[in-house]
Amino acid sequence: MSHSPESAIVHENIANGGTELEKKLLNLKPPFNDIDDVYLSSNFNELDRSSHVSVVMSERVQCIASGIYKEFETMIEAYGLPVVERLMPLIISLLENLDDLYKDQSAYHAEVRQLREENEHIYDQLTAEKAARKQSEMRLLNAEDAFDEERKVNEAKNESLSTSCRQTELRLQLAKDQVSRLEVKEQEWKKEENRLHEHLNELIRSNVELTEQIKFINHNDNSQEQSRNTLNNSIQRNSPRKLSMNSSKYNLTGSTNHDQGSTINGSSTVHSNSLGVGYDTTGGGFEFDELPNTLESEGGGLNVDDDLPAGMRKEIDVLIKENMELVEMKNALNVVKDDLLARIDHLTSENISLRESVDMLTDSRIRLQSELTNTDQLLNDARSELSQLTEKLSLYQDKTNVESTNSAQVKRFTRSEMARILAERNHYKERLLELQDAVRFTETLRVSQKGHRELFMTKTPTIQQYKFDSNSPVSGPLQSLQKFYKRLQEKRLQLKTTPIWDL
Repeated sequence: MSHSPESAIVHENIANGGTELEKKLLNLKPPFNDIDDVYLSSNFNELDRSSHVSVVMSERVQCIASGIYKEFETMIEAYGLPVVERLMPLIISLLENLDDLYKDQSAYHAEVRQLREENEHIYDQLTAEKAARKQSEMRLLNAEDAFDEERKVNEAKNESLSTSCRQTELRLQLAKDQVSRLEVKEQEWKKEENRLHEHLNELIRSNVELTEQIKFINHNDNSQEQSRNTLNNSIQRNSPRKLSMNSSKYNLTGSTNHDQGSTINGSSTVHSNSLGVGYDTTGGGFEFDELPNTLESEGGGLNVDDDLPAGMRKEIDVLIKENMELVEMKNALNVVKDDLLARIDHLTSENISLRESVDMLTDSRIRLQSELTNTDQLLNDARSELSQLTEKLSLYQDKTNVESTNSAQVKRFTRSEMARILAERNHYKERLLELQDAVRFTETLRVSQKGHRELFMTKTPTIQQYKFDSNSPVSGPLQSLQKFYKRLQEKRLQLKTTPIWDL
Protein backbone atom coordinates (compact mmCIF):
# COMPACT_ATOMS: atom_id res chain seq x y z
CA MET A 1 0.00 0.00 0.00
CA SER A 2 1.54 3.31 -1.15
CA HIS A 3 1.70 6.29 1.24
CA SER A 4 2.04 9.99 0.50
CA PRO A 5 4.96 12.01 1.96
CA GLU A 6 2.68 13.73 4.47
CA SER A 7 1.26 10.43 5.66
CA ALA A 8 4.79 9.06 5.92
CA ILE A 9 5.79 12.02 8.12
CA VAL A 10 2.71 11.53 10.29
CA HIS A 11 3.39 7.79 10.50
CA GLU A 12 6.96 8.47 11.48
CA ASN A 13 5.88 10.95 14.17
CA ILE A 14 3.33 8.53 15.57
CA ALA A 15 5.78 5.64 15.37
CA ASN A 16 8.30 7.68 17.31
CA GLY A 17 5.81 8.04 20.10
CA GLY A 18 4.14 11.26 18.93
CA THR A 19 6.92 13.53 20.17
CA GLU A 20 5.90 16.54 18.00
CA LEU A 21 2.23 16.29 18.91
CA GLU A 22 3.09 15.86 22.56
CA LYS A 23 5.37 18.91 22.40
CA LYS A 24 2.53 20.96 20.95
CA LEU A 25 -0.51 19.67 22.78
CA LEU A 26 0.51 17.55 25.77
CA ASN A 27 2.70 19.92 27.77
CA LEU A 28 0.16 20.16 30.58
CA LYS A 29 -1.56 17.45 32.58
CA PRO A 30 -5.15 16.94 31.47
CA PRO A 31 -7.59 18.21 34.10
CA PHE A 32 -10.22 15.81 32.78
CA ASN A 33 -10.22 12.05 32.82
CA ASP A 34 -12.17 11.54 29.63
CA ILE A 35 -13.16 13.45 26.49
CA ASP A 36 -16.79 13.23 27.55
CA ASP A 37 -15.93 15.19 30.66
CA VAL A 38 -14.57 17.93 28.41
CA TYR A 39 -17.77 18.09 26.39
CA LEU A 40 -19.94 17.91 29.48
CA SER A 41 -18.06 20.79 31.10
CA SER A 42 -18.16 23.08 28.02
CA ASN A 43 -20.70 25.53 29.33
CA PHE A 44 -20.65 29.21 28.37
CA ASN A 45 -21.02 30.28 31.97
CA GLU A 46 -17.71 28.59 32.81
CA LEU A 47 -15.73 30.48 30.15
CA ASP A 48 -15.55 33.69 32.19
CA ARG A 49 -14.51 32.41 35.59
CA SER A 50 -11.06 33.98 36.00
CA SER A 51 -8.69 36.43 34.41
CA HIS A 52 -6.57 33.61 32.84
CA VAL A 53 -9.15 32.63 30.26
CA SER A 54 -6.70 31.97 27.43
CA VAL A 55 -4.65 29.57 29.63
CA VAL A 56 -7.81 27.62 30.52
CA MET A 57 -8.80 27.39 26.88
CA SER A 58 -5.36 26.12 25.90
CA GLU A 59 -5.51 23.47 28.62
CA ARG A 60 -8.85 22.28 27.34
CA VAL A 61 -7.59 22.04 23.80
CA GLN A 62 -4.53 20.16 25.00
CA CYS A 63 -6.72 17.76 26.97
CA ILE A 64 -8.83 17.12 23.90
CA ALA A 65 -5.66 16.61 21.83
CA SER A 66 -4.27 14.16 24.38
CA GLY A 67 -7.51 12.18 24.32
CA ILE A 68 -7.49 12.10 20.51
CA TYR A 69 -3.86 11.05 20.54
CA LYS A 70 -4.61 8.15 22.84
CA GLU A 71 -7.46 7.09 20.59
CA PHE A 72 -5.17 7.27 17.58
CA GLU A 73 -2.62 5.09 19.36
CA THR A 74 -5.26 2.48 20.10
CA MET A 75 -6.49 2.63 16.51
CA ILE A 76 -2.95 2.27 15.14
CA GLU A 77 -2.29 -0.63 17.44
CA ALA A 78 -5.56 -2.24 16.45
CA TYR A 79 -5.93 -1.44 12.74
CA GLY A 80 -2.71 -0.02 11.48
CA LEU A 81 -1.42 3.29 10.23
CA PRO A 82 -3.60 3.77 7.10
CA VAL A 83 -6.67 4.25 9.27
CA VAL A 84 -5.41 7.54 10.77
CA GLU A 85 -2.99 8.85 8.16
CA ARG A 86 -5.63 11.12 6.57
CA LEU A 87 -7.33 12.13 9.79
CA MET A 88 -4.18 13.31 11.53
CA PRO A 89 -3.63 16.64 9.61
CA LEU A 90 -7.34 17.44 9.78
CA ILE A 91 -7.48 16.83 13.50
CA ILE A 92 -4.40 19.01 14.08
CA SER A 93 -5.84 21.89 12.03
CA LEU A 94 -9.17 21.44 13.79
CA LEU A 95 -7.52 21.65 17.19
CA GLU A 96 -5.57 24.74 16.16
CA ASN A 97 -8.76 26.40 14.94
CA LEU A 98 -10.48 25.38 18.15
CA ASP A 99 -7.69 26.96 20.17
CA ASP A 100 -7.99 30.17 18.14
CA LEU A 101 -11.73 30.15 18.67
CA TYR A 102 -11.30 29.76 22.41
CA LYS A 103 -8.85 32.65 22.45
CA ASP A 104 -11.21 34.79 20.36
CA GLN A 105 -14.05 33.86 22.66
CA SER A 106 -12.05 34.87 25.73
CA ALA A 107 -11.14 38.15 24.03
CA TYR A 108 -14.79 38.71 23.18
CA HIS A 109 -15.80 38.01 26.76
CA ALA A 110 -13.19 40.47 28.02
CA GLU A 111 -14.38 43.06 25.53
CA VAL A 112 -18.00 42.49 26.55
CA ARG A 113 -17.06 42.89 30.20
CA GLN A 114 -15.18 46.09 29.41
CA LEU A 115 -18.11 47.40 27.40
CA ARG A 116 -20.44 46.61 30.28
CA GLU A 117 -18.23 48.52 32.67
CA GLU A 118 -18.07 51.45 30.25
CA ASN A 119 -21.84 51.29 29.84
CA GLU A 120 -22.33 51.39 33.60
CA HIS A 121 -19.90 54.30 33.89
CA ILE A 122 -21.66 56.17 31.09
CA TYR A 123 -25.04 55.45 32.69
CA ASP A 124 -23.80 56.85 36.01
CA GLN A 125 -22.52 59.94 34.22
CA LEU A 126 -25.85 60.28 32.42
CA THR A 127 -27.80 60.11 35.68
CA ALA A 128 -25.46 62.67 37.26
CA GLU A 129 -25.85 64.96 34.24
CA LYS A 130 -29.64 64.58 34.39
CA ALA A 131 -29.66 65.48 38.08
CA ALA A 132 -27.37 68.47 37.47
CA ARG A 133 -29.52 69.59 34.56
CA LYS A 134 -32.66 69.33 36.67
CA GLN A 135 -31.04 71.37 39.42
CA SER A 136 -29.87 74.00 36.92
CA GLU A 137 -33.36 74.18 35.43
CA MET A 138 -34.84 74.65 38.90
CA ARG A 139 -32.33 77.40 39.66
CA LEU A 140 -33.12 79.03 36.32
CA LEU A 141 -36.86 78.92 37.05
CA ASN A 142 -36.31 80.42 40.50
CA ALA A 143 -34.12 83.15 39.01
CA GLU A 144 -36.76 83.90 36.36
CA ASP A 145 -39.49 84.11 39.02
CA ALA A 146 -37.37 86.45 41.15
CA PHE A 147 -36.58 88.55 38.08
CA ASP A 148 -40.28 88.78 37.17
CA GLU A 149 -41.21 89.83 40.69
CA GLU A 150 -38.46 92.43 40.79
CA ARG A 151 -39.49 93.69 37.36
CA LYS A 152 -43.11 94.05 38.50
CA VAL A 153 -42.02 95.93 41.65
CA ASN A 154 -39.80 98.23 39.58
CA GLU A 155 -42.61 98.85 37.09
CA ALA A 156 -44.99 99.73 39.94
CA LYS A 157 -42.40 102.10 41.42
CA ASN A 158 -41.78 103.64 38.00
CA GLU A 159 -45.50 104.16 37.45
CA SER A 160 -45.94 105.75 40.88
CA LEU A 161 -42.93 108.03 40.31
CA SER A 162 -44.17 109.02 36.85
CA THR A 163 -47.61 109.76 38.32
CA SER A 164 -46.12 111.91 41.09
CA CYS A 165 -43.93 113.66 38.51
CA ARG A 166 -46.92 114.43 36.32
CA GLN A 167 -48.86 115.70 39.32
CA THR A 168 -45.94 117.91 40.31
CA GLU A 169 -45.70 119.27 36.78
CA LEU A 170 -49.44 119.92 36.80
CA ARG A 171 -49.20 121.76 40.12
CA LEU A 172 -46.31 123.79 38.77
CA GLN A 173 -48.32 124.69 35.70
CA LEU A 174 -51.29 125.67 37.85
CA ALA A 175 -49.01 127.79 40.04
CA LYS A 176 -47.64 129.49 36.94
CA ASP A 177 -51.19 130.15 35.72
CA GLN A 178 -52.14 131.56 39.11
CA VAL A 179 -49.07 133.81 39.13
CA SER A 180 -49.94 135.04 35.65
CA ARG A 181 -53.52 135.78 36.77
CA LEU A 182 -52.19 137.61 39.82
CA GLU A 183 -49.93 139.66 37.56
CA VAL A 184 -52.94 140.49 35.38
CA LYS A 185 -54.89 141.48 38.49
CA GLU A 186 -51.99 143.63 39.62
CA GLN A 187 -51.99 145.40 36.28
CA GLU A 188 -55.75 145.92 36.59
CA TRP A 189 -55.30 147.29 40.11
CA LYS A 190 -52.66 149.70 38.87
CA LYS A 191 -55.01 150.87 36.13
CA GLU A 192 -57.79 151.25 38.67
CA GLU A 193 -55.42 153.21 40.91
CA ASN A 194 -54.56 155.59 38.08
CA ARG A 195 -58.23 155.99 37.24
CA LEU A 196 -59.13 156.69 40.86
CA HIS A 197 -56.26 159.17 41.11
CA GLU A 198 -57.59 161.06 38.10
CA HIS A 199 -61.10 160.93 39.56
CA LEU A 200 -59.80 162.30 42.85
CA ASN A 201 -58.12 165.16 41.03
CA GLU A 202 -61.41 165.91 39.33
CA LEU A 203 -63.19 165.92 42.70
CA ILE A 204 -60.63 168.33 44.16
CA ARG A 205 -61.00 170.54 41.16
CA SER A 206 -64.78 170.50 41.52
CA ASN A 207 -64.39 171.29 45.23
CA VAL A 208 -62.29 174.34 44.39
CA GLU A 209 -64.95 175.42 41.94
CA LEU A 210 -67.60 175.00 44.64
CA THR A 211 -65.64 177.18 47.06
CA GLU A 212 -65.30 179.88 44.44
CA GLN A 213 -69.01 179.71 43.75
CA ILE A 214 -69.80 179.96 47.49
CA LYS A 215 -67.50 182.96 47.76
CA PHE A 216 -69.26 184.55 44.85
CA ILE A 217 -72.65 183.86 46.47
CA ASN A 218 -71.62 185.46 49.75
CA HIS A 219 -70.56 188.63 47.96
CA ASN A 220 -73.84 188.79 46.14
CA ASP A 221 -76.47 188.92 48.87
CA ASN A 222 -79.10 189.99 46.47
CA SER A 223 -78.78 186.94 44.27
CA GLN A 224 -78.60 184.32 47.07
CA GLU A 225 -81.45 182.22 45.77
CA GLN A 226 -79.93 182.13 42.35
CA SER A 227 -76.55 181.14 43.75
CA ARG A 228 -78.18 178.29 45.72
CA ASN A 229 -79.81 176.97 42.60
CA THR A 230 -76.50 177.18 40.82
CA LEU A 231 -74.87 175.33 43.69
CA ASN A 232 -77.53 172.64 43.61
CA ASN A 233 -76.99 172.19 39.90
CA SER A 234 -73.25 171.94 40.34
CA ILE A 235 -73.63 169.43 43.18
CA GLN A 236 -76.03 167.37 41.11
CA ARG A 237 -73.54 167.48 38.26
CA ASN A 238 -70.62 166.27 40.42
CA SER A 239 -72.53 163.70 42.53
CA PRO A 240 -72.24 160.81 39.92
CA ARG A 241 -68.49 161.15 40.09
CA LYS A 242 -68.53 160.61 43.83
CA LEU A 243 -70.54 157.35 43.60
CA SER A 244 -67.70 155.46 41.93
CA MET A 245 -65.18 156.36 44.58
CA ASN A 246 -64.45 153.98 47.48
CA SER A 247 -65.04 156.03 50.60
CA SER A 248 -63.51 153.29 52.81
CA LYS A 249 -60.22 153.51 50.93
CA TYR A 250 -60.00 157.24 50.25
CA ASN A 251 -59.90 159.57 53.22
CA LEU A 252 -59.73 163.27 52.62
CA THR A 253 -57.86 164.82 55.51
CA GLY A 254 -56.52 168.32 56.03
CA SER A 255 -57.66 171.74 56.96
CA THR A 256 -60.94 171.20 54.97
CA ASN A 257 -62.21 167.88 56.57
CA HIS A 258 -65.85 167.15 57.53
CA ASP A 259 -67.61 163.70 57.69
CA GLN A 260 -64.61 161.78 56.17
CA GLY A 261 -64.00 164.13 53.25
CA SER A 262 -67.60 165.02 52.32
CA THR A 263 -67.75 168.43 54.06
CA ILE A 264 -65.52 171.48 54.10
CA ASN A 265 -64.31 173.10 57.34
CA GLY A 266 -64.80 176.80 57.62
CA SER A 267 -61.48 177.40 59.31
CA SER A 268 -59.56 176.32 56.21
CA THR A 269 -58.88 178.88 53.55
CA VAL A 270 -58.33 178.46 49.87
CA HIS A 271 -55.89 180.48 47.91
CA SER A 272 -57.17 181.64 44.55
CA ASN A 273 -53.84 181.57 42.76
CA SER A 274 -52.17 178.33 43.88
CA LEU A 275 -53.54 174.97 45.27
CA GLY A 276 -51.22 172.15 46.42
CA VAL A 277 -52.54 168.54 46.71
CA GLY A 278 -50.57 165.62 48.27
CA TYR A 279 -51.72 161.90 48.23
CA ASP A 280 -50.30 158.67 49.65
CA THR A 281 -51.02 155.12 48.35
CA THR A 282 -51.03 152.37 51.00
CA GLY A 283 -52.49 148.91 51.40
CA GLY A 284 -55.43 150.27 53.41
CA GLY A 285 -56.46 152.84 50.80
CA PHE A 286 -55.50 156.24 49.50
CA GLU A 287 -55.08 159.27 51.83
CA PHE A 288 -55.12 162.68 50.23
CA ASP A 289 -53.80 165.62 52.26
CA GLU A 290 -53.98 169.20 51.16
CA LEU A 291 -50.78 171.12 51.32
CA PRO A 292 -50.57 173.97 53.79
CA ASN A 293 -51.29 176.52 51.08
CA THR A 294 -54.32 178.63 51.95
CA LEU A 295 -56.54 180.99 50.17
CA GLU A 296 -56.99 184.22 51.99
CA SER A 297 -59.90 186.20 50.87
CA GLU A 298 -60.67 189.73 51.63
CA GLY A 299 -63.90 188.93 53.33
CA GLY A 300 -62.49 186.40 55.92
CA GLY A 301 -63.19 182.60 56.36
CA LEU A 302 -66.26 180.89 54.83
CA ASN A 303 -68.16 177.88 56.33
CA VAL A 304 -69.31 175.52 53.55
CA ASP A 305 -71.24 173.29 55.95
CA ASP A 306 -73.38 176.19 56.95
CA ASP A 307 -73.96 177.20 53.37
CA LEU A 308 -75.05 173.66 52.15
CA PRO A 309 -78.75 172.89 52.61
CA ALA A 310 -79.86 169.98 54.83
CA GLY A 311 -81.43 167.95 51.98
CA MET A 312 -78.25 168.06 49.96
CA ARG A 313 -76.22 166.93 52.98
CA LYS A 314 -78.54 163.95 53.52
CA GLU A 315 -78.34 162.98 49.88
CA ILE A 316 -74.54 163.05 50.03
CA ASP A 317 -74.57 160.85 53.15
CA VAL A 318 -76.91 158.34 51.47
CA LEU A 319 -74.74 158.23 48.38
CA ILE A 320 -71.62 157.66 50.48
CA LYS A 321 -73.31 154.80 52.38
CA GLU A 322 -74.50 153.20 49.15
CA ASN A 323 -71.01 153.53 47.71
CA MET A 324 -69.53 151.84 50.81
CA GLU A 325 -72.06 149.00 50.58
CA LEU A 326 -71.28 148.51 46.92
CA VAL A 327 -67.56 148.43 47.67
CA GLU A 328 -68.07 145.85 50.42
CA MET A 329 -70.23 143.76 48.10
CA LYS A 330 -67.58 144.05 45.42
CA ASN A 331 -64.90 142.88 47.86
CA ALA A 332 -67.05 139.93 48.93
CA LEU A 333 -67.66 139.01 45.31
CA ASN A 334 -63.93 139.20 44.63
CA VAL A 335 -63.23 136.86 47.56
CA VAL A 336 -65.89 134.43 46.33
CA LYS A 337 -64.45 134.65 42.83
CA ASP A 338 -60.96 133.87 44.12
CA ASP A 339 -62.29 130.89 46.08
CA LEU A 340 -64.12 129.64 43.02
CA LEU A 341 -61.00 129.99 40.88
CA ALA A 342 -58.92 128.07 43.44
CA ARG A 343 -61.63 125.41 43.59
CA ILE A 344 -61.67 125.19 39.79
CA ASP A 345 -57.87 124.78 39.73
CA HIS A 346 -58.03 122.05 42.38
CA LEU A 347 -60.81 120.22 40.53
CA THR A 348 -58.90 120.54 37.26
CA SER A 349 -55.79 118.97 38.81
CA GLU A 350 -57.90 116.21 40.35
CA ASN A 351 -59.60 115.61 37.01
CA ILE A 352 -56.26 115.34 35.22
CA SER A 353 -54.86 112.99 37.87
CA LEU A 354 -58.00 110.85 37.68
CA ARG A 355 -57.71 110.70 33.90
CA GLU A 356 -54.10 109.58 34.22
CA SER A 357 -55.09 106.93 36.77
CA VAL A 358 -57.87 105.78 34.43
CA ASP A 359 -55.35 105.51 31.59
CA MET A 360 -52.99 103.53 33.82
CA LEU A 361 -55.80 101.20 34.90
CA THR A 362 -56.79 100.72 31.27
CA ASP A 363 -53.22 99.84 30.32
CA SER A 364 -52.95 97.43 33.26
CA ARG A 365 -56.28 95.85 32.30
CA ILE A 366 -55.09 95.36 28.71
CA ARG A 367 -51.81 93.88 29.96
CA LEU A 368 -53.63 91.56 32.35
CA GLN A 369 -55.96 90.46 29.55
CA SER A 370 -52.97 89.65 27.34
CA GLU A 371 -51.35 87.73 30.20
CA LEU A 372 -54.62 85.90 30.79
CA THR A 373 -54.81 84.88 27.13
CA ASN A 374 -51.20 83.71 27.26
CA THR A 375 -51.86 81.69 30.40
CA ASP A 376 -54.98 80.18 28.82
CA GLN A 377 -52.93 79.19 25.79
CA LEU A 378 -50.22 77.69 27.99
CA LEU A 379 -52.88 75.83 29.98
CA ASN A 380 -54.40 74.44 26.78
CA ASP A 381 -50.96 73.38 25.56
CA ALA A 382 -50.23 71.73 28.89
CA ARG A 383 -53.56 69.92 28.78
CA SER A 384 -52.90 68.69 25.24
CA GLU A 385 -49.41 67.54 26.22
CA LEU A 386 -50.84 65.83 29.30
CA SER A 387 -53.44 64.04 27.18
CA GLN A 388 -50.74 62.95 24.71
CA LEU A 389 -48.55 61.72 27.55
CA THR A 390 -51.45 59.80 29.09
CA GLU A 391 -52.18 58.19 25.72
CA LYS A 392 -48.52 57.27 25.26
CA LEU A 393 -48.40 55.93 28.81
CA SER A 394 -51.50 53.82 28.25
CA LEU A 395 -50.05 52.49 24.98
CA TYR A 396 -46.75 51.74 26.70
CA GLN A 397 -48.52 49.96 29.55
CA ASP A 398 -50.56 47.91 27.08
CA LYS A 399 -47.41 47.08 25.15
CA THR A 400 -45.54 46.09 28.31
CA ASN A 401 -48.49 43.98 29.43
CA VAL A 402 -48.58 42.25 26.04
CA GLU A 403 -44.82 41.72 26.11
CA SER A 404 -44.98 40.39 29.65
CA THR A 405 -47.76 38.00 28.69
CA ASN A 406 -45.83 36.93 25.59
CA SER A 407 -42.64 36.52 27.56
CA ALA A 408 -44.56 34.56 30.17
CA GLN A 409 -46.02 32.36 27.46
CA VAL A 410 -42.65 31.81 25.75
CA LYS A 411 -40.94 28.65 26.92
CA ARG A 412 -37.48 29.10 28.37
CA PHE A 413 -34.76 26.62 29.10
CA THR A 414 -34.48 25.73 32.75
CA ARG A 415 -31.53 24.04 34.41
CA SER A 416 -33.22 20.66 34.30
CA GLU A 417 -33.96 21.03 30.58
CA MET A 418 -30.38 22.12 29.92
CA ALA A 419 -29.10 19.10 31.85
CA ARG A 420 -31.42 16.86 29.86
CA ILE A 421 -30.16 18.35 26.58
CA LEU A 422 -26.56 17.81 27.66
CA ALA A 423 -27.38 14.24 28.61
CA GLU A 424 -28.96 13.67 25.21
CA ARG A 425 -25.90 15.16 23.56
CA ASN A 426 -23.63 12.86 25.50
CA HIS A 427 -25.84 9.95 24.55
CA TYR A 428 -25.64 10.92 20.91
CA LYS A 429 -21.88 11.17 21.21
CA GLU A 430 -21.78 7.68 22.64
CA ARG A 431 -23.86 6.44 19.74
CA LEU A 432 -21.52 8.26 17.39
CA LEU A 433 -18.58 6.44 18.91
CA GLU A 434 -20.44 3.18 18.44
CA LEU A 435 -21.03 4.08 14.80
CA GLN A 436 -17.37 4.94 14.42
CA ASP A 437 -16.53 1.50 15.83
CA ALA A 438 -18.95 -0.07 13.35
CA VAL A 439 -17.36 1.83 10.47
CA ARG A 440 -13.95 0.77 11.68
CA PHE A 441 -15.01 -2.87 11.72
CA THR A 442 -16.46 -2.57 8.23
CA GLU A 443 -13.12 -1.20 7.08
CA THR A 444 -11.35 -4.14 8.64
CA LEU A 445 -13.73 -6.52 6.85
CA ARG A 446 -13.05 -4.79 3.55
CA VAL A 447 -9.33 -5.00 4.17
CA SER A 448 -9.63 -8.71 5.00
CA GLN A 449 -11.44 -9.30 1.72
CA LYS A 450 -8.57 -7.61 -0.17
CA GLY A 451 -5.96 -9.93 1.32
CA HIS A 452 -4.75 -8.40 4.54
CA ARG A 453 -5.50 -11.42 6.69
CA GLU A 454 -2.99 -10.49 9.37
CA LEU A 455 -5.00 -7.47 10.46
CA PHE A 456 -8.14 -9.49 10.41
CA MET A 457 -6.68 -12.38 12.38
CA THR A 458 -5.39 -10.13 15.16
CA LYS A 459 -8.95 -9.26 16.06
CA THR A 460 -10.68 -12.52 15.34
CA PRO A 461 -12.99 -12.47 18.36
CA THR A 462 -14.15 -8.97 17.54
CA ILE A 463 -14.66 -9.67 13.84
CA GLN A 464 -16.71 -12.72 14.51
CA GLN A 465 -19.25 -10.61 16.28
CA TYR A 466 -20.15 -8.82 13.03
CA LYS A 467 -21.91 -10.72 10.22
CA PHE A 468 -23.40 -9.16 7.13
CA ASP A 469 -26.82 -10.63 7.54
CA SER A 470 -30.08 -9.28 8.74
CA ASN A 471 -29.49 -10.50 12.28
CA SER A 472 -25.91 -9.11 12.59
CA PRO A 473 -25.20 -6.30 15.08
CA VAL A 474 -23.81 -4.12 12.24
CA SER A 475 -27.35 -3.25 11.21
CA GLY A 476 -27.87 -1.85 14.73
CA PRO A 477 -25.21 0.90 14.40
CA LEU A 478 -26.51 1.84 10.95
CA GLN A 479 -30.01 2.19 12.26
CA SER A 480 -28.73 4.12 15.26
CA LEU A 481 -26.79 6.40 12.84
CA GLN A 482 -29.99 7.12 10.93
CA LYS A 483 -31.83 7.81 14.14
CA PHE A 484 -28.99 10.03 15.29
CA TYR A 485 -29.10 12.15 12.11
CA LYS A 486 -32.87 12.38 12.36
CA ARG A 487 -32.74 13.56 15.96
CA LEU A 488 -29.93 15.94 15.11
CA GLN A 489 -32.07 17.54 12.40
CA GLU A 490 -34.96 17.85 14.83
CA LYS A 491 -32.73 19.57 17.38
CA ARG A 492 -31.44 21.94 14.72
CA LEU A 493 -35.00 22.88 13.76
CA GLN A 494 -35.87 23.38 17.42
CA LEU A 495 -32.82 25.60 17.96
CA LYS A 496 -33.68 27.66 14.88
CA THR A 497 -37.23 28.27 16.08
CA THR A 498 -36.14 29.12 19.64
CA PRO A 499 -35.09 32.82 20.17
CA ILE A 500 -31.51 33.45 21.18
CA TRP A 501 -32.46 35.25 24.41
CA ASP A 502 -34.38 32.18 25.65
CA LEU A 503 -31.22 30.06 25.70
